[in-house]
Amino acid sequence: MAKVKIYGKSNPVVGVKEYYSIHELFGNSISVQPIPANLNTIPDDQIKWSIWTFNGSSWTKKEAKNKTGAIVDYTFFQDSLNIKGIRIKVDANGEIAVLDIKTQKAVESKILFVELLDSNGKKPEKLFSYGQSITARVHCVNMERFPVTVTLWEDDGGKTANKNTDITIDVQKGYVLNGKADVTFYLDPKNVWLANVKQAPGDTNEGAFHEYYVTAELYEKVSKPSKNINVINPDYKKDPFSKASPAEKKGPSKKEQKKEIPKTDQKVRDYEEQKIVVQTTVSYDPEQEFINSLMMVNVGDPIWNKDHKKGGCDNCVAEVKVDQLQPIFPDADFSVLEKVANTYTKYMKEFGMDTCWNKAHFFAQAIVESGSKLVLHEGESMNYLADDLYLGRWDPEKKKYNIILSYFKTHKDEAYKYGRLEEIKNNKKIITQKANPEMIANLGYGPNSNKGRELGNTKSTDGWNFRGKGLIQLTGRSAYEFANTYTKKEGADIISNSDLVSKNVSIAVLSSMAFWKWKNIAPIANGNKDTKNVCKKVGKNVTLANGKTNHDEKQVAFKNSTSVIFNVKDCKYGKVQNDPIPGKAPWMPFALKEIGQKAILGSENNSRITEYFNASTNGKGLNEGTNWCGAFASWCFTQAGYTPPALSCRAAMWQFWKQDKPIYGSAAVIDWNDNQLAKENGKNGAVGGDGHITFVVGISEDGKHYYCVGGNQGGAKGARTVKISKYSKKDIDWFVIPPNYIPTNEEYKLKVMNSEADLDTASSTRT
Repeated sequence: MAKVKIYGKSNPVVGVKEYYSIHELFGNSISVQPIPANLNTIPDDQIKWSIWTFNGSSWTKKEAKNKTGAIVDYTFFQDSLNIKGIRIKVDANGEIAVLDIKTQKAVESKILFVELLDSNGKKPEKLFSYGQSITARVHCVNMERFPVTVTLWEDDGGKTANKNTDITIDVQKGYVLNGKADVTFYLDPKNVWLANVKQAPGDTNEGAFHEYYVTAELYEKVSKPSKNINVINPDYKKDPFSKASPAEKKGPSKKEQKKEIPKTDQKVRDYEEQKIVVQTTVSYDPEQEFINSLMMVNVGDPIWNKDHKKGGCDNCVAEVKVDQLQPIFPDADFSVLEKVANTYTKYMKEFGMDTCWNKAHFFAQAIVESGSKLVLHEGESMNYLADDLYLGRWDPEKKKYNIILSYFKTHKDEAYKYGRLEEIKNNKKIITQKANPEMIANLGYGPNSNKGRELGNTKSTDGWNFRGKGLIQLTGRSAYEFANTYTKKEGADIISNSDLVSKNVSIAVLSSMAFWKWKNIAPIANGNKDTKNVCKKVGKNVTLANGKTNHDEKQVAFKNSTSVIFNVKDCKYGKVQNDPIPGKAPWMPFALKEIGQKAILGSENNSRITEYFNASTNGKGLNEGTNWCGAFASWCFTQAGYTPPALSCRAAMWQFWKQDKPIYGSAAVIDWNDNQLAKENGKNGAVGGDGHITFVVGISEDGKHYYCVGGNQGGAKGARTVKISKYSKKDIDWFVIPPNYIPTNEEYKLKVMNSEADLDTASSTRT
């Protein structure tokens, strides 16, 4: 084979689409020169492209940039200018070539495109509805710190020819950082009637969906539209998802026909529309008047749907009551507890906190952080001794000083300038200098400190304004900005007035629940009697005046109080199983759809892997720091209605589902070191052993290897993924299928495969 080579620009300008090929290019066009025959015969699906970035010590593959074909295009954005190394790699049927890329600044300032994301800035995975927030992300080049005006529109283009009838819903301003500007819009239920006002002649209503999009403008010179999103019209009388008759096929909208949006300024010339099907329900509570809090469903969580729809746990979805909170906070006013109960109930579904376990963990944290009176303090006091700031606090048990704020460790003068000074005179402690709490916070949590940068603080006053407040001490600009997406629903902008978190009980509860979601604590809490992992997410382990630590006290509160009150021992979350799904290896569609899920080395844990552990019988609350192949197998079987065996996180424990011959979807167990931990009760309570478990999807042409899809495969520990790998027959000790699953003879005939990519389309990689 001729040696493969990459043709294309190695110094592309940011924001400009460039083409790359294994065939020689002239500019951006295919050359007329002859193509070597042996390269020309490689199928497109065997020519695989990837982008790799260098962080100073190692190369990382950008999974979302994978492409296939003889010719591909890439557009590099503003943030690529700050990356230490970028490399394009192509694998043409086993022949490898690389091209190092050094991006160049754009001369022109422009908006590239606008996209609509969920409130976390992620591609939408949940269903949009009124009562939610969406993020408009504007991608730009050569526009750092420029202001961008973003407008949210309700599109009437599909109903009338006059595009001036599109309704302006809201206008927000954002600033470009690292090539992107994010702006948040709230889909206010009050706008439902507005969207329903205009109807096409002959129509009796607006239709099942309202269509929204955004435009972005730079100094009123440039305007770019986003793709549309559909939000269900709660006033629509006909069920849009009724199965009684096939849905009428909708013709092209006026925008699709005309490919333009002739607004009054006549600036936007091109428009692309894409439908995102959204199903939700708007509910009305006459006492609290809140929208869509209890009816949001994450379609990507089958366990959740089982537990909360089919004979699930009634206590999980039950409202929190004042009489449940009174024993936890015995000295609190009834009116305060009433606000706490109402706010938690109102938002618990939206935050995934409507389980007995989450209620118990949340209020165990709150009692230690806020006390039995549930009095909101003015925030973290920052009234520190100068000695404590500079030296740290002495821990008598560990016999060492614990650093409070690392900034002052290297800034002694400021520690003693702003910290509290004390002397002993006549056997009495006298304060000779009061602390300056505001300066301590602004320096210790400021943008020039490591802690401040970690908290997302960018302004000199952020340390004080965004110090710890609320039920579980919300801290830092990043946390406040995330929580603000939700508090604004209650009319509270905690960025412009952060003290609302420490003065308004409802806002304190809501912002703390938002923090719970931001830190992804809900899946860790479910099924977990140990508060340790939850505590780590909430804050540091601090020694209290009684000699105990706050983490110890939270464990006691959970064990003796909140877990009893919310009856976690009888909670059915994660226990209710439907009858097994019929069909061929019904757990395999779930396994294949997870391909691409991976551990996130050196960063926040992948919450999906925690969900795998929560489906196991001995790993609830764990994360990717523990080998997770058994947890993944447990999760896949659970989705199909099968309960995994005891100690299912350990591959060797699956011997109790043992069989000798593989079928499609049987789990292959590799007992690397003759694992002696394979006992019903385990050894010393160990979660994992030395084995591996993975699902068989095919066999090699020579019959010596099995191709298997499994979790925790490939790469180094802490960065492994769900993928298809090849294993030698000699390494596999036995195979596993559920005891009550009866395979047909056909299922023993395995597909012959030549590579990890040689699988049916059901296994297509997700990114």
